[in-house]
Amino acid sequence: MHRFVLTTVVCLFLGLPAFSQVKWLEDWTAALRASASSGKLVLVDVTGSDWAPPARRQDLEVFSQPEFAKAAETYILLRLDFPHNASQSEKTRAQNAQLAKRFPLDNVPTTLLVDKFGFVWGLHEGAVDGGPQAYLDLAAELVKQKADLEALKKTADAAATATSVDKATAFHALFDRADKAGLAWEFSELPAQIIALDKGNKLGLANRYQVYNRYTRLLATWAGREDYTTVVKDLDDLAKAAKDQADLKQKIVFTRAMVQLNALRDELGARASFREALSLGAETFEGKRSLRLLSELP
Repeated sequence: MHRFVLTTVVCLFLGLPAFSQVKWLEDWTAALRASASSGKLVLVDVTGSDWAPPARRQDLEVFSQPEFAKAAETYILLRLDFPHNASQSEKTRAQNAQLAKRFPLDNVPTTLLVDKFGFVWGLHEGAVDGGPQAYLDLAAELVKQKADLEALKKTADAAATATSVDKATAFHALFDRADKAGLAWEFSELPAQIIALDKGNKLGLANRYQVYNRYTRLLATWAGREDYTTVVKDLDDLAKAAKDQADLKQKIVFTRAMVQLNALRDELGARASFREALSLGAETFEGKRSLRLLSELP
């Protein structure tokens, strides 16, 4: 048996991480310096190396494979590990804890695509099935997404001297694309600017982003609340306010479904909310998640 295959089998049997074929940096600043000097983008693996099964599986099936090692030379590779028991320097642990406050690193594994300035242009939560090529295809999609967002940002920057309508429209196009990519926090200044530009709600954008801001404030303040029935009511009100914005309404309704399911254990209510979210669009992130979760409910 080939030595690499044998090593992989032994690692699987023992539940150990597979032998890595690539060198991962662990220092954020060093990775950005390497990006600046090489012109390469930083591909970040956010992992829980000693406790998260999907992350361990991805390490074995993707990162440990020779095909990945060869193709990954086009990136600077950075690993942000959040182990439970594995040895880690205090400097690295403190760095990663700080980055977790800056970026939405709520799930492992998560993949980020970052430029030399530390700006995040791509984010994917969860393991990628299908081996090295599937993961490399994802990375390529994130690179393309970066180009799309940069083009929209260029248009928005050029609209700085345009009319309020043109400026608001350009800002909305950029923020909406970033939000759908899970990167709204990197463009968090835009909603307030759009509201100010769309005087009298002539474009329908002022109302949209007022509702959006109420939604994000609710997300930021509900942690630790004991009465989640109030949260559901607040989300009901927001969904009604977003009635003319199907994509925003779907995001709110999906969130309501998750609160009903996970916080209130209200499977009937969650099922109804997932169905409503699905009716607002089947091909969106929320639509696909709603369909999957409906299939898993008893």
